[in-house]
Amino acid sequence: MTTVSLTLDEIYDLAKRTLTFNGCDITNAESVARTVSRAERDGSISHGLFRMPGYVASLRSKKANGIAKPKIKELTQNA
Repeated sequence: MTTVSLTLDEIYDLAKRTLTFNGCDITNAESVARTVSRAERDGSISHGLFRMPGYVASLRSKKANGIAKPKIKELTQNA
């Protein structure tokens, strides 16, 4: 197996392009790509690129909605 070194910007770009190619809109793809690249930066590789095959599988199988628009239904006040 060959090891490939990527910069954080390359990791972000790869994740974003992969997600958009597989059904994410740009907003969701950028959000996940930020999380993936920051996980790699912080050494939490189990939450970095390692997760991408699972994300892609979920998008392709329609278990995940790549164009979802989350909405806040209820806000909790701090006491």
